[in-house]
Amino acid sequence: MAGIIVIAKPLGEKTTEPASPEPKQILGEQESKVEYMIYEVKKGDTLFNLSKKYGVSWETLGELNDLKEPFILKIGKKLKIPSPR
Repeated sequence: MAGIIVIAKPLGEKTTEPASPEPKQILGEQESKVEYMIYEVKKGDTLFNLSKKYGVSWETLGELNDLKEPFILKIGKKLKIPSPR
């Protein structure tokens, strides 16, 4: 995830100190690292069935694996699936 970085100086107030060279991260925003497992597509697999099996939306599976409509999976294709935390 990306955070929003804000560097601001109050209006009307003059300062001789240079602006902070290091941007501050807004509280509550954190980078998260998602771990993936690799799944090999088997006969009969669909994005919908895999999404139910692994608890992730079929849209997310499609995006993670750069799949395009009509989202047909080929046997033997390796898919990234987010690992549960």
